[in-house]
Amino acid sequence: MGSFEEKYYLTNPTFWQGLKRDAGLFLNSLGFFIVWLTKGRRIRRIYRQAQKENTEIILEDIWEKEQ
Repeated sequence: MGSFEEKYYLTNPTFWQGLKRDAGLFLNSLGFFIVWLTKGRRIRRIYRQAQKENTEIILEDIWEKEQ
């Protein structure tokens, strides 16, 4: 997996190259948004519960439970 610049930076792109790049960037951003909505919501809920109980959370434990 390349860096952001390697994947999305084009020098003097044609219309189709730019469109392809923009579509890829949109889909990549959409993927991050979906993760934020699903897993992020769950982690935020667990975090709020831990604050109420005055305990700490370990993200690795949450990840292992989902696997």
